[in-house]
This record gives sequence, C-alpha cells and structure tokens, in this order.
Amino acid sequence: MTNTNNNHQLLAIDAWLRCLKLCSFYDDYIVRGSYVSRHWLKYPRQCHDLDLLYLQDYKLQYLVDHVKQVAHHTHDISFNTQSMTYEEIWQGTISPGVRFILPYQWQGEQHNLQIDIASNDPLISPPIEQSFNQVTFRTV
Repeated sequence: MTNTNNNHQLLAIDAWLRCLKLCSFYDDYIVRGSYVSRHWLKYPRQCHDLDLLYLQDYKLQYLVDHVKQVAHHTHDISFNTQSMTYEEIWQGTISPGVRFILPYQWQGEQHNLQIDIASNDPLISPPIEQSFNQVTFRTV
C-alpha cells in the first residue's frame, strides 16, 4: 500500500493522529486529503502531509497550542515542537489556516511532517469516525 520512501511519513501521521484522539479537542478536527483518500482508492496514493479541518473559529494561537499538545503525547515517534515552524495560509479566503512544519526523529534521522489546518470550510455531510491501521479519526 505504501512506498518505503514514504513509510516514515505515514508512521509519523499515524502517531500524531493516535495522540490527537487522546486530546479533549479531538472532536474539533476532521481529517481529510490524501491520508483519507488513500484508504478508499484501489490504487496506492502517496501521502506527504496531513490535512485537517478545524471546526471551531479560526484562532492561530489555539491551533499552535493544539499541535504542541498533540505532539507531546507521542511515544512512537519523537516530535520536536521547539523547532516547529508555522505560517498562516489561505488568509483572505473563507477558510484561513496554518501550515505547520513539525520536525521528528525516525530511525535516527531527522524528518519533517507538514500539517495543514484549515477552518470554516463547510461540511456537506456529517463527520464519521474511521479506523485504519489501528488509527481512529474523524473524517467526511
């Protein structure tokens, strides 16, 4: 299902999502993008980042705090929030967001996980909970 060059990225996403499930704000996030669609398509799809929708009002500091809190729960992969960077994206649209670059260690090597979080996107259908590879998350 996955390309070995991409395996560490998927492991990092899985670890981050498992930790999101432990947080009080879990229900405020919807997982979308290639991470979700790769499970539903019959052909392998590359997944290089994590795309999320935040269901509450856009507040940059809340999103920064949430990413840090999730990263501190991890056990499988060591995320480095002190070296994390972020930039606001899609400003001036109905769906402003933040792009995070979150460094992590995997097999002694440094990598970066990109997490894009948008807010205010309308949902056409209600969220459902899905589980793939022992990772549970909310999606549409």
